[in-house]
Amino acid sequence: VGGSYNGSLSFFDLREGNSDGKCYPTSTTVLEKSHHDPVYDIYWLTHSKLGDELVSTSTDGRLLWWDKKKLSEPVDELIVKEAIHGNEEEKVLGCTRIEYNQEPSPLKYLAGTEQGYIFLANKRQGKTTEIMQRFGVTSGKHHGPIYALQRNPFAPKFFMSVGDWTAKVWSEDLRTPIMQTKYHDSYLTDGCWSPQRPGIFYLTRMDGFIDIWDFYYRQNEVAYSQKVSDNPLTCISINGSRAALGDSVGSITLMSLCKSLYEPQQGEKEEMIKIFEREAAREKNLEIAKKLADSKKPAKQTSEDLEEKRRKELEAELLDIEEKFYQTVGMQGGDGLGAEEPDREERKDEQDYREPEPEPEPEPEPEPEPVKEPSEKQPSEKQPSEKQPSEKAPSEKAVSEKPSEKAASEKPDDKEPSDHEEDKEQSEKPEEKEPSEKNDVPEGSHHSEKDKDDKDPSEKSGDAGAKDDDKKSDKKEGEENKE
Repeated sequence: VGGSYNGSLSFFDLREGNSDGKCYPTSTTVLEKSHHDPVYDIYWLTHSKLGDELVSTSTDGRLLWWDKKKLSEPVDELIVKEAIHGNEEEKVLGCTRIEYNQEPSPLKYLAGTEQGYIFLANKRQGKTTEIMQRFGVTSGKHHGPIYALQRNPFAPKFFMSVGDWTAKVWSEDLRTPIMQTKYHDSYLTDGCWSPQRPGIFYLTRMDGFIDIWDFYYRQNEVAYSQKVSDNPLTCISINGSRAALGDSVGSITLMSLCKSLYEPQQGEKEEMIKIFEREAAREKNLEIAKKLADSKKPAKQTSEDLEEKRRKELEAELLDIEEKFYQTVGMQGGDGLGAEEPDREERKDEQDYREPEPEPEPEPEPEPEPVKEPSEKQPSEKQPSEKQPSEKAPSEKAVSEKPSEKAASEKPDDKEPSDHEEDKEQSEKPEEKEPSEKNDVPEGSHHSEKDKDDKDPSEKSGDAGAKDDDKKSDKKEGEENKE
């Protein structure tokens, strides 16, 4: 039997071939009752005694069961129509491969789709055919159409699928793959298990290579790779020690396999079944852990949301209370503890700017000028001081008192001198008299008046600098006392 691009099935009898070797169809299904898309896979059903029944599939999403004695219409039909995601409507999924094996169950059928999903259908006599299991719906599906689907001949519970750039091994009990190959450099087109060794399978590639995997020895690397054709390989079939490969231009290549590929190893079957069971148990535990995590996740999210909501409400209440408090005491909300961080920094900058204000006001600097004026005139006033040395000290005292009075008058804030300042001035008075006493020259001194004039300005300038320092310190202390 062969499937046509128009969706019909044609049957051939090799016993009725012509002498020239050509064979023509003996019968064909009715086009109106056949598939609506090209037929991509057909399987003879071995459970029938006469071998007259078969099943076909197409990208129209239907599985059709036929009896070659009655080709006017199919015996049974199954439309693969599923809602992959919960909120979506049911959609027809085009099928590309089917798998049937009588050993696990004569009523179970595997179907691979264009979308990369795999479905397990159960066909019961006298009942509607239904889908029992869906593989790859949650995770692990192929990223394109499935080009090969076959059960392991030694462990039919496990099957292999080939699509996109990988081959995956599945178990009927799990919805995710238990093993898979690494991603190949080229697209995979077909694959099959070895009929002699349970751990070996073959894969054909788009770049014309054939890859041989041996899971009995290693699962992460290709055991052997061989270039077969310059054209893409499309299909492969194994029979004993021979392998037949077809390519995209219609040529067939027959290859001879080495003994290590078709002679089974001692205890290999039992070991491979253990490997499959172990990987299935591991994947099952992962699924259970994931379900537990998913069941706890919504409750955890709900509690976190409530906690966050309460925290925000409490923060809003505290901010309102704080704002009312600041309004009551006449402060701005930005000065409070609940203010934003930038406001605090700005307020801190303002304080840092206000504190050094007294320092950049060294207004007493021009004050030495009035002090220097009497110092320049003093040499003329000192002439009579030789005759009246006792009158000089009071005059200097009066001069020293005048700048302090002037500095006090320049301070608008300090209307009255503090007690500290008065004590300071009294403590400074005897110190001011010392230079005056030194400048008094007793009678009979051999120093000339010129030497006196040269000596007095330096001493007086030193006295003026000391007085200026005292004034600055007095001013700072007065401001500190005021604060």
